[in-house]
Amino acid sequence: KETVVSFEIPAGSTQTVDIGTVMLKKGANITGILRDEDSGAVVYDGVRVMCYSIPREEGTHRETSSYDDEWADADIRISSTTGAFSLKNLPGGTYVVEVEYSKSDLSYAYIGKKIVGVVVPDSTADVDLGTIELKMGKNISGRIVDTVYPACHL
Repeated sequence: KETVVSFEIPAGSTQTVDIGTVMLKKGANITGILRDEDSGAVVYDGVRVMCYSIPREEGTHRETSSYDDEWADADIRISSTTGAFSLKNLPGGTYVVEVEYSKSDLSYAYIGKKIVGVVVPDSTADVDLGTIELKMGKNISGRIVDTVYPACHL
């Protein structure tokens, strides 16, 4: 139950305001494991997993941090040993989960994946997506030269 408690505290005041008991509700988690589709190897470096509700609502966006982000809570980093991830404390609803690969300094890249329609219960249960297999693609680089219409010199 949502209750609005209006109050005003003047600047410099030491007044105390009792807003009663505030109850916080723990939500569900979306979990899964990331693997290479061909080799079965753990995928964790350069990968980000995120989710948001459909329709989009405030407070439903979550995303993982890099496995080597020392400042991030261990619960939101992708495990470098197992490829496990967790998107924590979500309110009930229907979600989109996206896996993106952002390392472009290699000769390959994993193709992003989008899972639409993940139903999260209004409870503290985990929604396990199981193993998400990522397909390896190729990075393409080079220079495009137009030989039919060369650049005009003005």
